[in-house]
Amino acid sequence: MDKNKKDSGSLAQQLMENRRHLSELLSQLKSLEKQMADIGKDIKENEKSRKQNAKDFEKLETELQRKKDMLKQKQQQLNELNIDTNYLNGLESDIRNITQELESIRSQMNSLQQVARSFEFEYTSPHRNFDASQVNGMVGKLIRVKDVQYSKAVQVAAGGMLYQVVVDNHDCGKQLLERGQLRKRVTIIPLNKIEARVIPQQLVEKAGRLVGKDNCSVALELVAYEQKVEAAMKYVFGNTFVCTDMNAAKTVAFDPEIKRKCVTMDGEVFNPNGTLTGGADRNELKKVFLWNKYCGKKQSELQKFQQQSEHYQKATEELQLLEEEIRLIKSRINNTAFASIEKKNNELNQQLNELQISKQSKEAEIKLCEDKCKDLEKDLKNYETSKSNSAENVKQEMQKCKNECKKLETALRTKNDEKNRIAQELEDAQSEQETLRGAITAGKQQLQTIEQKIEELNNNSNHLNSEKKVLENEISKEKDQLLSRDNEINELKTVLKKHVKQRNKTELEIVRAENDLKMFKNNMRTTETRINKLLSEYEWISRDRNEFGKENTPYDFTKNNPSQAEERLKLLRQEQSQLKNKINHKVTFVFLFCCFLFYFLKTKIRSESEYRDLIRKREIVRKDKHNIEGVIDELDKKKEETLTATWRKVNEYFNNIFSKVLPGSKCRLMPVDERGDENSEPNKERSFNILKGLEVKVAFGDVWKESLSELSGGQRSLLALSLILSLLLFKPAPMYILDEIDAALDLSHTQNIGLMLRTYFSKSQFIVVSLKEGMFQNANVIFRTKFVDGAVLNMINSKKKLQYDQTLVLYVFLIAYIFLFQFIYLSAHLKLAFVAIIGKGFVFQTS
Repeated sequence: MDKNKKDSGSLAQQLMENRRHLSELLSQLKSLEKQMADIGKDIKENEKSRKQNAKDFEKLETELQRKKDMLKQKQQQLNELNIDTNYLNGLESDIRNITQELESIRSQMNSLQQVARSFEFEYTSPHRNFDASQVNGMVGKLIRVKDVQYSKAVQVAAGGMLYQVVVDNHDCGKQLLERGQLRKRVTIIPLNKIEARVIPQQLVEKAGRLVGKDNCSVALELVAYEQKVEAAMKYVFGNTFVCTDMNAAKTVAFDPEIKRKCVTMDGEVFNPNGTLTGGADRNELKKVFLWNKYCGKKQSELQKFQQQSEHYQKATEELQLLEEEIRLIKSRINNTAFASIEKKNNELNQQLNELQISKQSKEAEIKLCEDKCKDLEKDLKNYETSKSNSAENVKQEMQKCKNECKKLETALRTKNDEKNRIAQELEDAQSEQETLRGAITAGKQQLQTIEQKIEELNNNSNHLNSEKKVLENEISKEKDQLLSRDNEINELKTVLKKHVKQRNKTELEIVRAENDLKMFKNNMRTTETRINKLLSEYEWISRDRNEFGKENTPYDFTKNNPSQAEERLKLLRQEQSQLKNKINHKVTFVFLFCCFLFYFLKTKIRSESEYRDLIRKREIVRKDKHNIEGVIDELDKKKEETLTATWRKVNEYFNNIFSKVLPGSKCRLMPVDERGDENSEPNKERSFNILKGLEVKVAFGDVWKESLSELSGGQRSLLALSLILSLLLFKPAPMYILDEIDAALDLSHTQNIGLMLRTYFSKSQFIVVSLKEGMFQNANVIFRTKFVDGAVLNMINSKKKLQYDQTLVLYVFLIAYIFLFQFIYLSAHLKLAFVAIIGKGFVFQTS
């Protein structure tokens, strides 16, 4: 009986749990329906905004289609010209090569006559005990070519080192250089100091596998020499391959693992840095006439194609402008409200689809739970009616119900896992699709940019070379004029300081004199008042006034000193106090008056003289002041003219450099008070004052930006870099230093900066620190620094044969230090606050 009660309670408990789970599913279903309703409202609202902005979007689409049609027309016009630019460039290259070969043929005949005599090393013994056996002779005299057919290749492989002198030790070489009375400059190879340069055996074997052992050999193996001079021979011939033909030499030289200089049997040289050299032998002198005729034919063809090239270049520029306009319109379309609403609606529809899937899943779960509840209610009723059945049947039924519940739960978990997996795969696929679309778009844009750059370089190379010479002449003239103006300004500033100092001193003296004059006038008024009072009180003063100061009179002030009289007056007053009744007061007053009058007249004469002197000095100061003001006005005028000329030149460089590093853009420096059309030329004469300041303006296509805040961070970095480089291009230096200026830029902009430096700073040397490969395409020497197994590894890749030692490095940084302070001094004169030293020629990479 107790067991049956327990089974009945278990079924009731399962029924309660299923009903509770059913209520939870229903609440979740209501929540999903509410979210779906909210998303539906948002979609309707966005659809209204989308319809409102549809007109602007359609206008942009119409404009885009119109530009595309124009682009197709321009492309058809370009194709109709039917100009083969590769053939045109190849024609120019052929003419240059032919001209060089003709000159080489003529000069080679003259030079070969002296070859036999050039291997004789003539010297005088430095001292009596000098051992002549230590001088082995020139390299060309110490070797013997094993096979005559390789003579030309061996000669080209050695080059100028054939004329270097081999000695046993460096002491012998030092004695020859100092006291050997050498008739010409020579290079000495000491056997005890020279380091042999031999190609590793594994590279030799690989070269043999590439082109065949019979087609490739090390130059050292083709010559015979004494064992004594082996080190010198390895130094001269050990690092060069000799191949039978040009194909084999090209394959070996440009193999990424070998990268060694290769010389063919005919004398052509393949250098791994990309250069190919070669020359004609004596027998080719017969072909001079044919070469000249061929060269004239090529030149006539070149003139014919240059006319078509001008039309082609013009059409290409218009085509590039249309492509840039199409790119800008596409960018505007992507940034419109219509596009953003469209994107938002797609996201909401995606969320709505996900909620719909969740809703269907919840409805399926609810249906399963309802069916389970019905089954449990039915089982519970059956259990109540069949209590009299055996316990074994009840157990079987319960076990059956449990198995069904487990199956249902397993199916439910499987459905949930499958739903989550499908949703995750959908999200991953959508994100991957967006990433691929962005990568494809970026790749197309980069490909178009590279193709445009290639076309620009092919079409504008000759034009840039001609403009380069004109600009160099103008720059030299501007430099000389600016230097003379700087000297004049410095001299005038020195004169101005002296005059200002003198003027201040004179003004101070005038102020002091005016104060003395005021004091004198006050004293004069007081004295006149006292004199009038005395004249009114004592009539004898008016009567005897004419005799004051005369000799042999009682009023002779030279004999009667007023100061002594004053002392005597004090004594007499003391006596008067004792002998009042015996003294004549009239005489006392006369004496005092005379003393006072003498002092007054003396002071008045001195004051009048000082006043006249001060008036004269004041006129001198006024005249100097007028002259100084004239000098200041002239200096201000010259300063304004110099700044205006500098501004115009820097403005031109600024626009050229910025358009080079960011194609399709323009910029300029505009005076802050300049009023005119934004699209007008910046150099056009208008009323402005450059001393009030300059403002930077930027345009993409023909649209000028209102503020620099509309630019991105990378664009602003390029703008600042262009401004600094334009100032430095106006006053170029032989060396500059750049430290990771491309850190915030992408690869295309980095390549543009390297190309710009190569174009505009061809006569300057650069030290550039960078982490990006795009900067190194235009470098001459690359220093790479890496950390390998906890140690620093330095590598040097060179395009020229340069010897870098500690002395050269110190010399380079000393020059950089000197020119740093030179540019700071120049910037102080121009009132420009910048410190930037940039260079070309040396590149450092840290990875």
